[in-house]
Amino acid sequence: MGYTLGLDIGIASVGFGLIDNVDGKILESGVRLFSSADPDNNQTRRSSRQARRLNRRKVHRLERVAHLLEEAGFEKGEVLAPTPYHLRVKGLTEKLSKPEVYAALYNLMKHRGISYLEDVELDEADSSSVSQNVELLKEYYPCEIQLERYEEYGQIRGIIETYNKDGEKESLVNIFPTGAYKKEAEAIILKQGQFYPELDKVFLEKFTEILTVKRPYYIGPGNKKSRTDYGIYRENGETLENLFDILIGKCTIYPQEARAAKFSYTAQLFDFLNDMNNISIAGEKLTEVQKREIYHQIMSSKTVNMMKIITKVTGCLKEEVTGYRVDSKYKAEFHSFASYRQFRNKMLDYGFDVQTLNVEMFDKLAAKLTLNTEYHQIITQLESLNLGLSKELIEKIADFRKKNRSLFSKWHSLSLKAMNEVVDELWSTSKNQMQIFSELGVFKSNIEVFKGLKYIPLDAMVDEIYNPVVRCSIRESIKIINALLKKYGALDKVVIEMPRDSNEKEEKDRITKLNKENDNKKKQAIEKARNEYGFGEEAYRQQNDLNTKLRLWYEQKQRCLYSGEIIKIFDLIKNPHLFDIDHIIPKSISYDDSLSNKVLCYATENREKGNLTPYRYFKRKASLTWNYEAYKSYVIELYKDGKGDLSRTKLELLLFEEDINKYEVRQRFINRNLVDTRYASKVVLNTLQDFMKENYPTTTVEVVRGKFTAQLRRHWGIRKNRDENHAHHAIDALIIACVPHLSLWKEQKKVFSTDEFRVDETTGEIIEQSYNQLTYQEPFSQFFYQLEKVSIDCRYSYKVDRKFNRQVADATIYSTRQGIVKQTSGDKSFTLDSNSKEHYVIAKIKNIYEDVDAKRFMDRYKKDKTQFLMYHHDPQTFSILEDVMKTYPDKKNPFQAYRLEYGPIRKYSKKGNGPQIQSIKYYDSKLGQHIELKQANQSTKKVVLQSLNPWRCDIYYNKKDKRYIAAGLKYADLSYQKGTGLYGISLQRYQQILNSEKIELSIEQIELLLEGRLNESNFEFCFSLYKNDFIQWNDENNQTFQYRFLARNLSSPNRIEVKPINKSKYDKQAEGLKTLKKGLNRFYKISVDVLGYQHFIKKEKLKLTFK
Repeated sequence: MGYTLGLDIGIASVGFGLIDNVDGKILESGVRLFSSADPDNNQTRRSSRQARRLNRRKVHRLERVAHLLEEAGFEKGEVLAPTPYHLRVKGLTEKLSKPEVYAALYNLMKHRGISYLEDVELDEADSSSVSQNVELLKEYYPCEIQLERYEEYGQIRGIIETYNKDGEKESLVNIFPTGAYKKEAEAIILKQGQFYPELDKVFLEKFTEILTVKRPYYIGPGNKKSRTDYGIYRENGETLENLFDILIGKCTIYPQEARAAKFSYTAQLFDFLNDMNNISIAGEKLTEVQKREIYHQIMSSKTVNMMKIITKVTGCLKEEVTGYRVDSKYKAEFHSFASYRQFRNKMLDYGFDVQTLNVEMFDKLAAKLTLNTEYHQIITQLESLNLGLSKELIEKIADFRKKNRSLFSKWHSLSLKAMNEVVDELWSTSKNQMQIFSELGVFKSNIEVFKGLKYIPLDAMVDEIYNPVVRCSIRESIKIINALLKKYGALDKVVIEMPRDSNEKEEKDRITKLNKENDNKKKQAIEKARNEYGFGEEAYRQQNDLNTKLRLWYEQKQRCLYSGEIIKIFDLIKNPHLFDIDHIIPKSISYDDSLSNKVLCYATENREKGNLTPYRYFKRKASLTWNYEAYKSYVIELYKDGKGDLSRTKLELLLFEEDINKYEVRQRFINRNLVDTRYASKVVLNTLQDFMKENYPTTTVEVVRGKFTAQLRRHWGIRKNRDENHAHHAIDALIIACVPHLSLWKEQKKVFSTDEFRVDETTGEIIEQSYNQLTYQEPFSQFFYQLEKVSIDCRYSYKVDRKFNRQVADATIYSTRQGIVKQTSGDKSFTLDSNSKEHYVIAKIKNIYEDVDAKRFMDRYKKDKTQFLMYHHDPQTFSILEDVMKTYPDKKNPFQAYRLEYGPIRKYSKKGNGPQIQSIKYYDSKLGQHIELKQANQSTKKVVLQSLNPWRCDIYYNKKDKRYIAAGLKYADLSYQKGTGLYGISLQRYQQILNSEKIELSIEQIELLLEGRLNESNFEFCFSLYKNDFIQWNDENNQTFQYRFLARNLSSPNRIEVKPINKSKYDKQAEGLKTLKKGLNRFYKISVDVLGYQHFIKKEKLKLTFK
């Protein structure tokens, strides 16, 4: 008696299946679902946090400058200039009044530019619109450039889309270095100082100090009074010297050591040697002599082509080089000291040879250059190293750092200590870093941590997994294992399949792309054969695997690879018995049944080849015309350096020259096609094994490749429909649980071979009898029958989202206008009405010279031209637009046609030189629920956030009307409650929400409700629903329904949005909208544990505050 647990760990799900080891009875089958961790969300939060921080600092800066101006006798007052930019330009040459001085300098402080642009060279900026600003600053101050653009385009801030003299589109941006604003401020203050003695040297120094002050980056946010773990002032009261340790991160081998800079010589040498030890040349590893010669060639060459150097040193063809990394385009990728060589060569131009620095000194230099980003700080830090470098040379190094930022942007995952421990062995052996570190036993063991524990501690399990997506999945998996340990006790076996993609979207995209490519290749092969050779459907009745044969036939350019003879399409269709689909490396060795391990060949050749590799077969075969060299040349031609129809994997298998009878070779194939050897998989495996070894010594843990379980599913004929429901995850888990019970898995470490074979009568394929018997036989009697029932019996659980401090709204900021009314009858046009208190959201058509935006404008114009603000506030300019449309009635884009003939359309002015028109604003929708960011100067305008995100829904029961009522709460309703230190909803705000849903409770009654003492009320609180909570009710016909709660929906009173439990969404969106009607009864919230077992909740206690 014993149990085997299979876990199908995905990006946003964990399928689990528990079987009895004796008879294969399925004891548990279910799916745990959750939102995948998206690192991009972290970036969004960081960006928002940074924006809030910058805004706070800006407010503080403006308060300081206002105080400085007022102290000098300059106060805010009425000015007549159209914009502050007019005042700033005027202030460069003419006297300003005191209110004008205040307005000009306050505006200059408001937008002070970007400090890091001080370190950007002109040649670095050439590819962006910033370069144009840099060039203009040689002759003008920012205010002069900005005023000219305002008068030309009617716009300063944001991106100005325009066209150059050649009609090409270009963008102008309002981005200038802080130093340029400082020069402008000095010019204005010096000029106005001629009229106002208060604007003296002291004032100038104070003003420019406020303008240019910047918190040192190594201090980070926060201060002694407002501590945060994002800066040196830690929340625990500790104050660090700098943020270096936090910024760099810790070594994965030695957690107490800081990571090394990628630019360091040691890191570059380590990565180079690891690459060299991973590659093979015709099955043989590089010797130390060869590695040192490759290193010498790299260091002595002006330009480096790694593949050429490797083939030159080893005397091989590039197709014989295997085991290297590939980039996103599947091109060979090697570490080649690129950044070290670039730095070395540049320094030689200055007469400095970096090789005069020993490795330790260079590594220290690399750390400082990687850590520091600002020019002056780099110089200071380099001087502190005391490397004996001249001041001039240090400035040259800082200049190189400034111009080559990408070389210094990353840190290695390991420390210098870890890398230095294995460099010598990387030189002298063919082992890679993982093998050496494993042999040294440096990987952290959790055995001591796990001692005496019944269940796996979550934090210890995910401590060494740095990918947030994998961490999230593993946490949920451990919850499942712990729940099963609690219910069943010790497990006999745990088998895991790990996720291969970094996020849910990548996984879906990968599957979609793979399916599409396979379908396209299959269709192309069939279509081409039909068009060129004219066979019909009857051909498929003769052989089931014709599609695969055709794909291989085209891939091989109609030739049998083993004989070199042309395969005629007539014979392939009419005489299928003449041909086989052969496994390049026998399945009994490779465990690979994919298309990458298959070729089409004559049956006679296949019988001759038997269980040999192509290399061994040709060495035994006596042929003068089609020998191994001819075969090899043909295969290489099919590959065409990655541009042909042959994949890199298939090329390597076709040219595999090692002896497959060697134990280590077979073991490599096992690792490649059965066992998952990725870093995260090893961490999970090692940690689980440590825990089980200490607490459940009879439990074995293994990690299997998804490729192998997919192969089992395919051969067992188990259909997988991802859109039907989520049960396929549980089915996959049960297949995974079967793997240790396959004879193949039990025998995988034994070396076996056989010369016996039989031919599949349908495909003509030689089948290694031992392999198929070991792999594809049903592991338990009636097991497949049980799998068919899983789709119905599968249990589901979701991670409920109760978090209360998420993003409150869509980040898009909207402006509104008041004083407009939309008619409710007739043509429903807009009319101005100064008495109207309604606010309408303003939307924008960005560029009428673009075809899409031109069409948007014309469509809206035809529907209702009164929706455009210009129609009401600038009718003369609006008439110009109408005239343009009349002038070019047949043009797809009349505005672009006018621009090409006469130049851009301009706003109406008596002289005809008004600003260019590009964007058009219109009244969109009436303002609904929103958050007001700030009140504009005029009460008729607002700046708001819309699309407020829902948080939870509180369900009440109206005893009088005998019906349930849903009260929706949003993240925007939550805030820190003064005096309590808690986050939550104020009683007043909660009462407003209840009243809006016609739930009439006083503040006193809500307080009693929170204490559980509200007895006399017409409204009874039932429970709170969060995203992914399960609910159940009986409708008016007493039919029972279960749903997964999503949110309160405001499209209709008392409406909620739900989703199905067994799949992602309904086929039609309307199916998910449910109104809590009168007559609905037995409404329950369902608490679901990680194994999918349901527990019904009729009532719970109201909670409004959280820690």
